[in-house]
Amino acid sequence: MRYRARVLPAVIGVLILAACNSSGLPLAPTQTPSASSDLVPTIEATATSPAVSRLPSATIPPKSLPPTSAPGLQPTTKATLAPTGKATAEPTVQPGATSQAGITVQPVPGDLDQEVLLVEQQASKVRGLKPKTDVPETFLNSAQMHDNLVKDLTENYSPAEAKQDAVELWLLRLLNDPTTDLFQLQVDLLSEQVLGYYDPKKKDLFVLRNQKDLSLTSRQTLAHEFTHALQDEYFDLEKLLPDHSKDDDRSMAIRSLVEGDATMSGLTYARTYFTPEEIQQFILENSSAPSTVLDKAPAYIRESLYFPYSAGPTFVNRLLDQNGFKSVDKALADPPTSTEQIMHPDKYLNTPRDVPVPVSLTPLTDTLGAGWTMQDEGTLGEFDLQEMLKENNDPNAERDAAGWGGGGYAFYQNGDKSLMYIKTFWDTQKDADEFRAGLEATFKGAKKDGDYWVQGGRYFAMQDSARSVTLFSSTDRDTVDRAGK
Repeated sequence: MRYRARVLPAVIGVLILAACNSSGLPLAPTQTPSASSDLVPTIEATATSPAVSRLPSATIPPKSLPPTSAPGLQPTTKATLAPTGKATAEPTVQPGATSQAGITVQPVPGDLDQEVLLVEQQASKVRGLKPKTDVPETFLNSAQMHDNLVKDLTENYSPAEAKQDAVELWLLRLLNDPTTDLFQLQVDLLSEQVLGYYDPKKKDLFVLRNQKDLSLTSRQTLAHEFTHALQDEYFDLEKLLPDHSKDDDRSMAIRSLVEGDATMSGLTYARTYFTPEEIQQFILENSSAPSTVLDKAPAYIRESLYFPYSAGPTFVNRLLDQNGFKSVDKALADPPTSTEQIMHPDKYLNTPRDVPVPVSLTPLTDTLGAGWTMQDEGTLGEFDLQEMLKENNDPNAERDAAGWGGGGYAFYQNGDKSLMYIKTFWDTQKDADEFRAGLEATFKGAKKDGDYWVQGGRYFAMQDSARSVTLFSSTDRDTVDRAGK
């Protein structure tokens, strides 16, 4: 359930603004505040909604000089403008970029490769990882970016799978309409929101570039995506994020670490190498970016897109506070296993670590009768349950979803009948009681039919036992009755 892009995209808006908080963007590891100022420079950005963001005030250190060497970084010769090849842009490159061979690269008018080399060199220095190989970079316009991402989506996600996902999310009360076209929604979101992406399977990097020069946003996006390439070289992103994982919650947690790292690296790059005027221009470029599709998307879809770029950087900041990017490297080698650990970093950092409890769901095929088959199964984490409670008007959703210990689901179908079987486990009985009370409160407006709730063509039944809460959701009352016996 819930298609997760195989590629690792840089997403407009959330990438730029979500990682900014009251403490501002992080300083680069080697950067220090100006001796003439008693204040640590900050960039502040707040967003009242995904569509409405306030322009921040920015005070940042003087522009850093580029590094004079970057061992292991080879000049790229593969930066291309699809489909016409060599760029003809006036470069914004600075002197001083040095190749592995020790040859200082001087900016040459119209030479995109030198700009790309310098950005990657600087991003590598910020992140503290030396590239092992050259990464092919391709710069695309909006139409080409759209076509690339839709092709990837089509190859990895079918309209039939999207239709099933919509029914699953509807039974989970995370979607109001089971006929929502999630496939088209994904296409529209990709078209509107993605600035660039890295493909771990093909080892290719793509960046949106709609003007002849390499814009500030293109440079920052390149730094973000180049961080993904470095992650892949050192930690194997395909192994960290395998295709078709049944552990949805773990995948979301790891994706949040991966995107949090790339987001903080990209923002630190901008903080370090952009002038104050460029920072202001960079934010202006992105604060006016369109978000019509995202604003109209169902809340759960929107929050699922946001989570890796908002909770991820917050989690990574906790790691940076310990030992800089070395702590991030350690986490990539031993990643978080739940969104609970991302949302509450101490549950990851403490010893012993608060790890998820495997939840065993009783097979229901025989219980439900002839014609029923299990179509899907996976995990539900604190993020999912919190969004379920929020979406259905639990005023204490954050409290009631806290104390999560584990969760899973199984989805069954028989013709036009469907059943979602959800089981959750909690750290304490108090946590289980709070979740059950919160869940019951969300049915306040539903019709009661004996022990069942009826809402929007769905029938619901709840059961509990020691530290466990189970929910059955179906389009058919008798199915719920059989499942709960």
